[in-house]
Amino acid sequence: MLKKIFLSIGISLLVVGTFTEELFSLFGLTVPKDFIAFTFYWALIGIVIIATVCTNLISGVWFKRVDKENRNKIND
Repeated sequence: MLKKIFLSIGISLLVVGTFTEELFSLFGLTVPKDFIAFTFYWALIGIVIIATVCTNLISGVWFKRVDKENRNKIND
């Protein structure tokens, strides 16, 4: 459950950080370049969160598979 929450936060940060200028231009607002640079860092943080969660999920599945194989070898 916690992994899903962090994954959704990471995706949200990535989308908002990447498409800030486009989102504000939909409402006819101009955004200063400093703010765009600031949101770019939030997008990078989102990428790090997504990568961390995905790595955790992949390694969790991989280690579970290795543990099952080891248990099967011990039982044989």
